[in-house]
Formats: sequence, structure tokens, C-alpha cells
Amino acid sequence: MTVIKITQYDNDQGMTMQGAITTANQRKLRLLSNTEIDERLNKTGEWKQEKEMYPCWTGTLIVYAEPGAPFGKTVTFRDLTLNVPKQFQGKVNCAIVCNHPDFTLKDNTLTPGKSARCIAFPVNDGQYLPEKEFGVPNGEKSGFTNSAARHLWRRNESYVGLLARGFDYYDRRDVYAYYDCDCRLGVFGDTRRGKNFKCKHEWIKVCKHCGEERRP
Repeated sequence: MTVIKITQYDNDQGMTMQGAITTANQRKLRLLSNTEIDERLNKTGEWKQEKEMYPCWTGTLIVYAEPGAPFGKTVTFRDLTLNVPKQFQGKVNCAIVCNHPDFTLKDNTLTPGKSARCIAFPVNDGQYLPEKEFGVPNGEKSGFTNSAARHLWRRNESYVGLLARGFDYYDRRDVYAYYDCDCRLGVFGDTRRGKNFKCKHEWIKVCKHCGEERRP
């Protein structure tokens, strides 16, 4: 994996959620997932050399309805709307989760790809054991003394957004599922797009005399 610092946090001078997704897509980069950022924060210690990046967006998209409300055809949060796959409609106290780049953003509408999963989701903040695929805290309730546990922060309303992470000693194990999409956070990218990415090739011709690139 070749990690690229797309932008630093710089005291709220980073990128909005839409900006992070759009920039990564334009540069043909993959946003690092929640589990990859978690590894940097809690296993490898790489966060110590990149504190300027946190808090940061991850490439893990999460969508949930307010507690007790079933998924309808769409979920809306602020100006963002997600098209809910038919097989997830009617599910209660669950979250729809998938990793970049397996979702599309057009204007302010998100559509998840085939890798999207519908997982159980706690109705309250707290320490939980995370599920393995996306690292979302949703399992057995636990305490801070359990190093495998992660603290989930969620809203009491419907939400559409990317999971975010921080680096302070007390929140390196916190998973934020509540940041407004217009918050400006750090962004990590990877040059490998992953198995779900299908490139729409734009071939470029180069002049053999001057080297100037020209699109056909």
C-alpha cells in the first residue's frame, strides 16, 4: 500500500466529505478505510509521525436511520441523500456500510455498490467490540480496559457520511459516525484502488516532439 496525504487537518482547514471523495476520484486514489486508519492509530504507531492529519475522514461510508425507524427508499442527512438498496429497505436499528471506491457521489446523492453490507448498529453511544469487515463498533458491549473495544459516537437522528477518526490518547479508539459533511478534516489516499474499482479509461496521446499531452 502506498499511502498519500491528500490533505492535512490544519485546524479545520482540511477537506469536506464531498471534497475528499471527489478529489480521490479525480486523482484515481482510494480513501483509506476505517480498519486501515485504525491499524495506524492502534497497532503500527504511524499516527505519531502524522498528527497533522487528524482528525481525518476514512473511506468507510456509513448510513443509519434514527433509532427504531426502518430504512425507507432513501436516507437524508443535511444536503446528502443515500439511495437505499431494495434488500435493505425495512431494516431497523441497522447501518449500511461500504468502503470507497464502491459507492458513487453525484451532486449530493450517494449510491452504494454491490459490496455494501447491512449490519446491526447500536442505538446508543458506547464501547463495543467492532465487527471485522469495516471495524464498526456494534458487538458485545465492553469497557475501556478491553483494548479490542472501540467507542462508537453516533447521532440520535438519521445520518449519511464517512466514518472519522482522531489521534489523542483518549480517542485513538473512538469511531465517529456523526461529523457534519462540511467539516474539514485530514484525508489519506492509496494508489491502489481495490478490487471494486472499474476504471473508465481516458487514453491520452503524447506528442513525440514536444511531449505535450492531448486528449483524443
